[in-house]
Amino acid sequence: MTAHVAAKASNTRPNGRTQPGPERLTQILSAARSLFERHGYHSTTMQGIATQAGMSVGLIYQYAANKQEVLLLVITEILEGYAREVPAAMAPHKDPVNRLAAGFRAYCRVVGQRRDAVVLAYRETRTLNRPGRERLKRLESATTALLTDEVREAIDNEIFMPVDSELVAYDLMMLAHGWALKHWYLAVTQSLDSYIAFQTSLVFRSLIRPEKRAGYAHLLEPSNATAISHRRARADGHD
Repeated sequence: MTAHVAAKASNTRPNGRTQPGPERLTQILSAARSLFERHGYHSTTMQGIATQAGMSVGLIYQYAANKQEVLLLVITEILEGYAREVPAAMAPHKDPVNRLAAGFRAYCRVVGQRRDAVVLAYRETRTLNRPGRERLKRLESATTALLTDEVREAIDNEIFMPVDSELVAYDLMMLAHGWALKHWYLAVTQSLDSYIAFQTSLVFRSLIRPEKRAGYAHLLEPSNATAISHRRARADGHD
C-alpha cells in the first residue's frame, strides 16, 4: 500500500473560526445545498440558509464569515468524503488493480451521495477567492494521487500497459463526476452500480495487458442485467 493511502480528511477551518459540531454542520450544509440547488448561489442569502437550517443567522456567522465560506464548506465536504472513503475502500486489497477498482467505486459512491454538491462545485467554484480555490485543489490532488499511485504500481508490476498514470487517474475522476453531471440522462438506463461496473470494464480493459486479463474477469465482464431491464421498462412505458 502506498503512503498516500494513509491520507486523512482535515476538517480544520482555514480562517480559524469555530469548527461546527457534526450535527450542526450537517444542518448548515444541508440547508445551503438545498437552497443553492433550488435558487442558485447568488440568489441565496445567509438569512435564507439560517431559516432553512432552523437556526439563527448569528449562529451561522460563528462558523462562516459570509456566503462564500459556506460554499467552500459545502464543496470541501465532498472532497473530504473522497479523502475518507477512497482509502478506506482500497485498504483491504493487496493487488493494485483491485485497489484501484475499489477506490474508483468509492469515489463514485461519494458522488452518488452528493450529486447536487458536485454539480454546484462545477458551477460555482470560480466564485471562491484564490485561497479557497487553492485549498480545494490541494484536497482534490491528494485524493487523485491515491489513484495515480495504484496505476503506477500496476504498471511497475507489468499488469497495466505503460500509460500516463496521472491522466488515467483524472479520467476515472471525471467518469465519477459524470454520474452527477449527466444523471438526468444516465439514470434512465443505469443504476449507480451498473454505471460503475460498465465504466470499470471500459477503462480497465484498455489498461490491463491481454495476458493478465484472466485474473481480472470480475472487473472486465460486468453484468448488464440492470441496464437492460431499465431499457425494457422504458420501452414498455413502465418508467
